[in-house]
Amino acid sequence: MECAPDGELLALVEERGKLDEISARSIMKQIVGAISYCHGKGIVHRDLKMENVLFKDKRTLHIKVVDFGIAGVCKGNQKDKVDAGSLAYMPPEVLSENDTDTSTKIDVWAIGLIFYGMIYGILPFWGTTEEEFAKAIMSEKLRFDSKVPITDKGKKLI
Repeated sequence: MECAPDGELLALVEERGKLDEISARSIMKQIVGAISYCHGKGIVHRDLKMENVLFKDKRTLHIKVVDFGIAGVCKGNQKDKVDAGSLAYMPPEVLSENDTDTSTKIDVWAIGLIFYGMIYGILPFWGTTEEEFAKAIMSEKLRFDSKVPITDKGKKLI
């Protein structure tokens, strides 16, 4: 195991309020690389969130994706059921129970939310109860605050 002593991505976002797009892209490139490797091996993280991205070196924004405790298999005909994960990062099709098989879409959705969270300092969907949270994820449109600088490429990435 490697040491990642510089804390969670969530803590950095909370400390700074939000990250500039260049820093967020640097972190995203590493997350996408790590998850792409996993997907190539038939592994889906299933619990990607800012709390599961740790800094090996916060100064250089060198990260590690951690906590594969509920990772699932998605290879060929072998698929786990989606039965765990963090509600805030669940894709709408899983919440609506239209797609209960573990798939790489779960991680791809979460990656977009992580990028949004880094840029805006908050997640795009929210609720005070689990039901409100799920309803927001399934029905609300994604909004981009015009006061927060983000390029068209950044919006497309999300």
